[in-house]
Order: sequence, then C-alpha cells, then structure tokens
Amino acid sequence: MGAVPGRAEWLEAELAALRASQKLPWVEVDPARALQAVGEALTVHRTRGTAPPTAFQRWERLFAPAEGAPLPAPPADAALVERGATLLELPELAGWFLDPESVQSDALEMLQARDSKLVVSDQIKAERDEALVGRVVERELDADARQRWARRLVDMAFVFGATDRPGPAALAEAAAAALVDDAREPRRQPFARALAQRALEVAAEVALGRIPAAEVSRKPGAA
Repeated sequence: MGAVPGRAEWLEAELAALRASQKLPWVEVDPARALQAVGEALTVHRTRGTAPPTAFQRWERLFAPAEGAPLPAPPADAALVERGATLLELPELAGWFLDPESVQSDALEMLQARDSKLVVSDQIKAERDEALVGRVVERELDADARQRWARRLVDMAFVFGATDRPGPAALAEAAAAALVDDAREPRRQPFARALAQRALEVAAEVALGRIPAAEVSRKPGAA
C-alpha cells in the first residue's frame, strides 16, 4: 500500500483541484480576512435558515459565525456610482443577477409587451421598461438585500485591488457605498438596475425554454 498523504499534501491536492476547475484569478488573503468572510457567510445562512454547500461541512467546525465588517461609508463618488452598471460586464461578475424565479412574472410581462401588436413610440417603450426594472429593484432589493450585495461588492473591490485593477476596485467600492446610502433611491442606481435588468433577461430566456431554470437559480443548493 502507498503512503497515506498528510494533511498538508491533502490540502495542496484540494487547492490544485479547485484551481483547475476555476478560470477566474486567485488572490492571496490574510487569515483574519478569510476567517471574517467565512464567518459572515455562516451568519447569513443561519439568519436566513439556509445551509452552506455540503462540501463545506467537513470544514465548518473550524469556523465561527461573525458579524459583518463595516461597509464603505456614504456618500459615494457620484460619477463612479453612475458607472456602476459597467461592473457587470466584467467576467468575475458574469453570474451576478437577482434570482430569475423571483422576477418570472415580470419577465413574462416584458415578453408580452415586446410581442404586442400595438405600435408605440420608442419613448413609451423606454418608459415602460424603466418602470418595470424600477419595480423589480424596489421589490427585490430591500435594505437587507442591499447590505448583502454591498458586501459582495466590497469583497470584489479587494479582489480587483489585489490583481492591480484600481479602476474596477473604485467602482465596486462606490457601488457598495451607494447601495447602503439611505439618501439614494435604489431604483435610480445603475448597478441595482443592472442586476434587475439582467435577472429579467435571464428569466425571459428560461420562460422561452432556452435556459434550464435550475442552471441559473440563485437559491442556496441549486445546481
């Protein structure tokens, strides 16, 4: 029989497998930040009554729930906030959108309007789409949801900074600060609207049978 690999060798093998399965850049994180991030995730799961991925169970005993770290203080740079939607064009944020299932009826309304035989002006079409997206933002991005998205943006700002991309890092920090700024209407924020718009488009693709619903679900434990 071959030698049983030690813990260090086993961990290296795990990391190698993860790196091979992920095309996105890897960055080094100091232990304190890593513990904080995992602890925050555990707290969110417990608060929402969900559970971490099954593969994490063997590690869970090594971590303790933690309160969220402070978020960027508003007000954010208005010019950067206005460019927040461009963040979703980056490959790291390709999977960022609201759960399509939660906007399914809105997506159907959008498809019906697009297929309508009524002839309306481009201005009316734009106003109709704007109202639909705004309604989704107001319904789906309450204060708790905005806090969660802001924390994700803060994490991405760290990643962008660690990979020498100060521009996207500044955009992510500004979008995070804007999301938790009570003085700003969520429906007027480009980043929030982009999340909703992408969710509507994905839900429409599901409704048309072009994408399996399970493939784009944002519910914990979904495929």
